[in-house]
Amino acid sequence: TGSGDPNMSAEMTAAMQGSGSGGSSVPGTPGSLETSLNGQGASSGGARTKRATVPADAAFLDELNSIEIAEEEFSLPDLIEMVEPSVVRINTRSKDGYSVGSGYVVSSSGLVVTNYHVIEGIKEATVEFSDGTKGKVTGYRYFDPKYDIAVIQIEVEDRVLVPLPLAEELPRKGASVVAFGAPHGLSFTTTEGIISAIRTQEEMQSQMGLQMNGTWLQTSTPISSGNSGGPLVNMHGQVVGMNTMQMTVGQNLNFAVSSIDVLDLAKQASGSKMEKLDPAKLIPIDRSVKRRLAPNLAGTERGNELLAGIDEIWLLLVYQNSSIDPSGQLKRTVYAHAQSAIEKTGIQLSFGEPSGDAALMIVTLKTNLLRKAAPGTQMVTLDAFLVGIDPEVKSSNKMVKLWSIDDVSIGTVALQAISQGYIPRTFPPKFTSFFNKFRTAQSKAKRAVKTKEG
Repeated sequence: TGSGDPNMSAEMTAAMQGSGSGGSSVPGTPGSLETSLNGQGASSGGARTKRATVPADAAFLDELNSIEIAEEEFSLPDLIEMVEPSVVRINTRSKDGYSVGSGYVVSSSGLVVTNYHVIEGIKEATVEFSDGTKGKVTGYRYFDPKYDIAVIQIEVEDRVLVPLPLAEELPRKGASVVAFGAPHGLSFTTTEGIISAIRTQEEMQSQMGLQMNGTWLQTSTPISSGNSGGPLVNMHGQVVGMNTMQMTVGQNLNFAVSSIDVLDLAKQASGSKMEKLDPAKLIPIDRSVKRRLAPNLAGTERGNELLAGIDEIWLLLVYQNSSIDPSGQLKRTVYAHAQSAIEKTGIQLSFGEPSGDAALMIVTLKTNLLRKAAPGTQMVTLDAFLVGIDPEVKSSNKMVKLWSIDDVSIGTVALQAISQGYIPRTFPPKFTSFFNKFRTAQSKAKRAVKTKEG
């Protein structure tokens, strides 16, 4: 997730975190990509996508197999000392401006793994190591938006690149792990935690509404915008996952795509030719769940019944492409207004694991550079939608959309101001007005149901 971002992230920050998606957020959800991109991106296909097989490079496999894994666990300081030289900060530039993500070396030939949302839509990128050494991203070797994984090629002079080993087995629940990255642009930050759960792609899709492939590690290891693409490492120095997204609801609900998926794609990348960075090929993915996941029942008789009956909401706040909020103050302010509006309806807000029938509200925070304004001026907009479970739906996917509001302009703010955590005085009333629209919709739904019941 990038500090200039989501996230992503992630449609999540729930939050896709990274350059292209800003991390946050949220942060986000890779959208449908039905065909491969220039032969290098993988097709998204169905629930368990089979990629076109590209033979792995023999030298890559030999090097991978030659990496020795420590039998004993490292102390945290020793682990950091060993891993950090192979971690990179990735500085990117796209039409929306500059952003930051993370990555790590998987081959001495210059292969670096990161999240796809870190590089989507970018024109150019550079990398920086912990000792200050800088290099150029010369192109990409392979990517798969549905797993949010990309492998880029870097060129660095006068430096021996040391690859990190990729674990071939999933970690145990409760195992200690350490995350490396550049949260909010704070380069080479380390945090520790445990593996909280292993999530299948079916769980990610059905329970969280995120159309993502692969196996995901839920971890208590704190990550933020800018961590996207950084390694999640066990105490033996093996990469077990790649930090990808964070939920803004609850505490330390963070997700990493598993090293098994990373390893699979890295092998594909090693045998693929390099392509130059090209925004036309590194297509930003539509992470909007509402546009392709849930049938729209908003305003219908059934939709009113479901909206009126909601008693719990799981609130996710995400950043969109290249959103800038390094202090996190803008996100916190938006979240506080959303929380207040939900609580005033009498609906319970989920913290931690939601119940099985909780509705999901995703709020997308966007900051976009205005070109015909003072340098650095950002336009802030909000987008939100609510999906719930309809037990009467016969298909396995029972999610339906119950309410939405698209792209409401909140106002403009200077880049310097937003970087320092300043929120214009005109913003809070507009945030209140924005979320009051949900209160109004829910109140109307209750009245409609009451009228029908006579």
